[in-house]
Amino acid sequence: MNFGPSEDQRAIAAAVRDVVAQDVPPSVDALRALGLFGVIAPVTAGGSGLGVVELSLCLEVLATRWPSLARGVQAHALGVLRPLLAVEGVTPRTRALAEGRALGTLRTGQLVPFAARAQWLMDLTGAHATLVAGPLPVEATPAVLGLREAEHGVLGPVGGKAMAPPARDALDVGIAAIALGIARGALTAACRYAQERHQFGGPIARFQASQWKIADSATELDAARLVTLAAAAAVDAERPGRARLAAQAAVLATEAAVRTTDRALQLHGGYGYVTDFIVERLYRDARALRFADGTPDARRDTIAAAALGHARG
Repeated sequence: MNFGPSEDQRAIAAAVRDVVAQDVPPSVDALRALGLFGVIAPVTAGGSGLGVVELSLCLEVLATRWPSLARGVQAHALGVLRPLLAVEGVTPRTRALAEGRALGTLRTGQLVPFAARAQWLMDLTGAHATLVAGPLPVEATPAVLGLREAEHGVLGPVGGKAMAPPARDALDVGIAAIALGIARGALTAACRYAQERHQFGGPIARFQASQWKIADSATELDAARLVTLAAAAAVDAERPGRARLAAQAAVLATEAAVRTTDRALQLHGGYGYVTDFIVERLYRDARALRFADGTPDARRDTIAAAALGHARG
């Protein structure tokens, strides 16, 4: 049993890390050049021929600094491209999506990420899932708590073609991976600051109160990552029980991200509220992500139903 990524998977994550390391968010062209939009698409469709595991690794790395962009990639790949590939296979439309020449997005609530840029929308707010062709009727671009770089828009009435909705398990794994990235980014920032900030003759990292915050965050992050990768592998293999596992990953990872960003902000003190420090943004992003593509309580319903059914069986 192997609990770590392969050499190829590490190389994929490293390529994303090089782009993320810049001080400005990577452009859509940069993400397209990396092949992020088509990680899960077959090579015949212009993609990389990989799976949800590899996409999750990429989303986590991207979300360490730019969670909003990771959210856009997740909505595109798992909300639009993956269900279309399942229905129609390799077509000019899926090839354009896999290559990043067309962008897809997802509506599960009022706000739609990258609404003004998207050529395709998967709308899950009605009685049935519908696929809507862009340009989308953006009525407003409201101020949002977090994930601001995702350029959320509020749409007017749309009409589209009914189709099978994207798999909830894959969407949950994507949300979990983004949450892992937020938590990892916050933990890295907290460790760095605790070693740089000096009080009472030394770095605050030497104090047990600081160390326990870091220890709790590191423990929660590692536990959530194991469940997320297990869920991603289950989705790729279409194993029974994958919906429960994916919901567990999303609950664990999003709540770990909330707690980790809170601890990171506490370690930064007053500087944690200043926009010059990344923890201020990650703190907001973690809270906004909890309600992306569903609520924590709805995911708990999925977990409870599976657990109760197993107990009865």
